[in-house]
Amino acid sequence: MSIASFFSGPRQLFTGVLLTLLWQCIAVHAQLLPHSHYKYQVALAVCQKIAAARGDVRQMPLLEVNSKQSNQQVIAQFKPFPQPRIILDEKLYDVSTHFGADSLHALACIVGHELAHFYENHGWGNSFAEMTGVAQDDNIAFSKTEKSLLEAEADYFGLFYGFLAGYETFRVLPKILSSIYQEYQLPEQLQGYPSRQERLSIAEGKVRELTPLLYAFNAGKLLYLRKNYDEAAHCFDYILSKYPGREVFNNAGVTRLAQALALMEVEVVYFAYPFELDAHTRLRRSNARTTGNASGKQQQVRHLLSQAQDYFEKAIDIDRSYPAAYINLACTYSLQDNQAAAIGTINELEKVCQELKEALPGNAHLIRGIARVKEDQLEKAEPDFEQAVEKEAYQARYNQELYQKMYTTWHDQVSDWITHWPVVEGWIRSFWQPSKDNPVLKPEKINESMIPVKAVASSEEAAVMVISDPDHPVKITATSTETMDQCQLQLADYTLLTTLTTSGYAGATSLGITIGSDEAEVIEKYGEPTYRVAGSGTWHYAYYESARIIFTIDEQEVKGWWIYTIVY
Repeated sequence: MSIASFFSGPRQLFTGVLLTLLWQCIAVHAQLLPHSHYKYQVALAVCQKIAAARGDVRQMPLLEVNSKQSNQQVIAQFKPFPQPRIILDEKLYDVSTHFGADSLHALACIVGHELAHFYENHGWGNSFAEMTGVAQDDNIAFSKTEKSLLEAEADYFGLFYGFLAGYETFRVLPKILSSIYQEYQLPEQLQGYPSRQERLSIAEGKVRELTPLLYAFNAGKLLYLRKNYDEAAHCFDYILSKYPGREVFNNAGVTRLAQALALMEVEVVYFAYPFELDAHTRLRRSNARTTGNASGKQQQVRHLLSQAQDYFEKAIDIDRSYPAAYINLACTYSLQDNQAAAIGTINELEKVCQELKEALPGNAHLIRGIARVKEDQLEKAEPDFEQAVEKEAYQARYNQELYQKMYTTWHDQVSDWITHWPVVEGWIRSFWQPSKDNPVLKPEKINESMIPVKAVASSEEAAVMVISDPDHPVKITATSTETMDQCQLQLADYTLLTTLTTSGYAGATSLGITIGSDEAEVIEKYGEPTYRVAGSGTWHYAYYESARIIFTIDEQEVKGWWIYTIVY
């Protein structure tokens, strides 16, 4: 027997086995939508956005979308073993599209719910909704009561994760659950699972429980944007007592930074820091001096900066890949005059970005450049300021020009601010001359009327919460409709009346801006905003003080706006 004939039989057998295994793999993957499919891409984007808003050191679960041809019996499920993954049915995606403008919000309700099972360590293989109620191999045995409790918790945290990611989950959840029962023709009672009515009651209960928290979060953001830092801090502290998430820790820390900065002399903070709302005003008024006991102020500043540092460190503990917390922590170190720690924090973030194959944000370059100047490392600071300008970091042009003036004028005498401050002060004031380009704007209205104060105050459905503080109390009274949230913020000295549009709002501003308008159109019609504020991820806010309107913008597209008025 030749060697060739000796190996021919085994080779044919091996080839047959290999083809069989390959065919089985193809058959398995044929049941899943390919990663290139647009439905998978949309679902993945929603999943990634919610996971990023939640923030966690653990890797996000894998996402699988069963194709309609697969005949799988899972509508939506988190499976913890052998590797955490979320499974969605393609038909579920189609059901969410029936919600029109709310389609992504509807999909986010389910994705957020399943992510909550993972992040809250539920370790339960059967989730809403499994069509037959048949147990899976990796299912951990739970009673119906235990499942109800887990579903309630997943609803609660899923709603909030989605909300932080920019989705109006709390408004849509009961509707998408009802649609799922209808579209999948599910029975009123699934084996070992809460009944339809119980399931809807759980969702509606969590929406009612969570709604005041959402109002408090929006109130905190609005108060911060309006520089009511003390009241904003109370709002975020209240939320932290209920939901200690990275976004909330970060926001609570930023309010402390803003409070501290308001107490500091401008010659100490001559750069515009990338957490500020309005460095333009602070620096243009550089001849102003704060009043009061200097020692007491310094002690208060140290306390506020220490609080901020603690909050940002906790946010990083939750999610070590959260750039905003690193940038704000570096700002804190710099204001504490610990420039080496500020530089080291950004260097650490740079390593994280390299691991994730992402670019270092412009604001990170900016604060590292500022810290290097204050550490008398002028030459090392230059590349950071260049990158900050290229990446359009906060007030990058001003910061770079100030750096260049310092470098060419004083070079190795950077620390002698007493001698050189009058020169800096004069240049700052000349740089920040009031713009003559912005139009004179009139206060905005919605539906040709001011905010219906009495309607909010007298509504039986209004959510009311009081955040008590002797000096800075906040009473929040709010209602929601399909198109807008209306809120009264009663402060110690006056009341803010606000309206926030939702994705369902089809109207326009007085100058014709609608949801979906491009940011360039906003600038064309309204001029440059009084100031901008960075939000989460690609979100930011454009504040127009004269018009009393704040646009919410994501990826250069208008997602909605606040309008407000003040009653004394």
